[in-house]
Amino acid sequence: MSLASKIVADAKAFKAEILKIAGAVPAVAAKITAETPEVESLVALAFPNAAPVEAAATNVVNAVEAAVTSAGTAASSNGLSAASDKGVIAAIEAVEAAVKAALKL
Repeated sequence: MSLASKIVADAKAFKAEILKIAGAVPAVAAKITAETPEVESLVALAFPNAAPVEAAATNVVNAVEAAVTSAGTAASSNGLSAASDKGVIAAIEAVEAAVKAALKL
């Protein structure tokens, strides 16, 4: 197998993984949303002042969801286009910012 063929095969495998993960995001997000009220109640009982931490965690989850969705969209459009890649990079940077903000609480 030539180097070019290996790179193409690896890129296709990577794309397939991104699409698989992106396809699972809506179900995971729905489950998190469904469990949110119960988790909020339990956290409030155990840690009465935890609202800022909970808000930060929610922001991180939302940013991760957006990043994965953007990556899936870019992969499904068969593109390594500059616009798609910039969108994915921006979403990943948003995750990084959300995590940093959460850690500063």
